[in-house]
Amino acid sequence: KNVAPPGEDTSGPCNHMLYLSKDLGKTFTLVINYVVQFSWGDVSQKQQDRIYFTHFTQKTGDQPKLYAWSKDVDFAMIDEGTSRTKSVSTGVVGGNKFLVSNGFIFVAKVKDSSAQTVTMMVSANGGMSFNAARLPTELDEKSYTILDTSEGAVMLHVNHGDKEKQVGNVYISDAGGYRFTLSLANNVRGTSGDCEFDKVLSLEGVYIANYKDVLQTGEKAGDSQESKAEEAEDADEDLEQSASEGTAVDQRRAPRSKGKEESIARTVISFDKGGVWSYLKPPKVDSVGQKIDCPEDKCWLHLHGVTNFRNYAPFYSTENAVGIIMGTGNVGPYLRFEQDQTNTFLSRDGGLTWVEGH
Repeated sequence: KNVAPPGEDTSGPCNHMLYLSKDLGKTFTLVINYVVQFSWGDVSQKQQDRIYFTHFTQKTGDQPKLYAWSKDVDFAMIDEGTSRTKSVSTGVVGGNKFLVSNGFIFVAKVKDSSAQTVTMMVSANGGMSFNAARLPTELDEKSYTILDTSEGAVMLHVNHGDKEKQVGNVYISDAGGYRFTLSLANNVRGTSGDCEFDKVLSLEGVYIANYKDVLQTGEKAGDSQESKAEEAEDADEDLEQSASEGTAVDQRRAPRSKGKEESIARTVISFDKGGVWSYLKPPKVDSVGQKIDCPEDKCWLHLHGVTNFRNYAPFYSTENAVGIIMGTGNVGPYLRFEQDQTNTFLSRDGGLTWVEGH
């Protein structure tokens, strides 16, 4: 804040000021003040000299902190990076946050500041025009996580505002990037927006995700295999419960009232870019060759995701190791969090089959 190049006045209101240097840092030119976020343009759109940014339109007094969606913040752009010779062009009025990725520009536009709802605006032509994302549901949209844009379509996680369940729906777009269909409901998300959804980097169209299923007390885990996804487990939140409530393990073992819903997390994989999801095929034997005791009708492999990274490593892949996926989890009807139930698992064929590590 108010940190300017030597020789420039730093007195006045406290605000974020964006400067540009074209001579390796010898001199700087002011681009815009009261800035919230900024990014270079997309090289694939030949916009390497364009700067995208969001900024407060009221440029008086100290800059407020953007702790909530605000109608006073706009998404804008400027070419060649200097407001002294080029004019600022507003792209989305009320655009608070944005992402430039693989030819797409995503902007979260305030829909209702009092209800804290937003609309996703998408451009596939370098910001020349924006289209509102068309989702197949009429649920409120509170925030977004762009999961993947690497294959000519957009995998989008939408937080519809259920704070207790900490879940969201995953949607996949067409080539235009703004017409969406539901891919996976109730994907697990963390409080910071991290989602238990990941692309297998060495293969096209392969994704692994965790979702929450809901069982009634007395149901056998696995009875609702056909229920694609109803709710997602927020592992981090469970593990941070107060001592008076006990640990996540204690809470799961505690007696529950009759008919009360029990939330469980399960892992699924898609081999066709989110079109169809299926459970992971478990190994038949453990790392020392002993048969795994698990009824066939409720026996799958489940892996921990990123929201529980402080306790267990999330599922992992790399572009340089084709077909290799690693993760920590368990075999059974749903994901377990006890240490004595958690092991390391490896797939060498892109998630088709798995073995337990030793």
